[in-house]
Amino acid sequence: MTSLDELLNLVKKFLVAEELTPQSALAYACIGIAKSSGDINEIGADVVFNGHPYNEERKDHMADFIGEALFYLQILANSCGMLFDEIIKRFIRSYLIRNNQLDPDKVKDKEKEVAVSVLGLKEYVKTKLNTQSPILRDKD
Repeated sequence: MTSLDELLNLVKKFLVAEELTPQSALAYACIGIAKSSGDINEIGADVVFNGHPYNEERKDHMADFIGEALFYLQILANSCGMLFDEIIKRFIRSYLIRNNQLDPDKVKDKEKEVAVSVLGLKEYVKTKLNTQSPILRDKD
């Protein structure tokens, strides 16, 4: 089990325990991300603008706040119906395309290859191409 899987399980347990509605989870995640970002910014500002040392204590606090932000980001990803890993891959692709490090046409081909290998051809055609072919329908 990867750390991302562990984070997802933690988030799922949290959401069940707190009985948050999808809207409440969305609000909770957005507010939590803003709070964590503020904490991270405060450390950064103290180091950059106020001359505080970027020592082990501040780095430990920074790591705690980054972890907190990841927790809230996973809640947000969950509310979008996506896995954090999918969002990371999506960001990397778009980042590389924006910075002319990847040809968009090749990305589309690669996405198709990945989708076929992960979902299987039948699911890929159903979900990505929205085909209603009788050949692809499940037999009763």
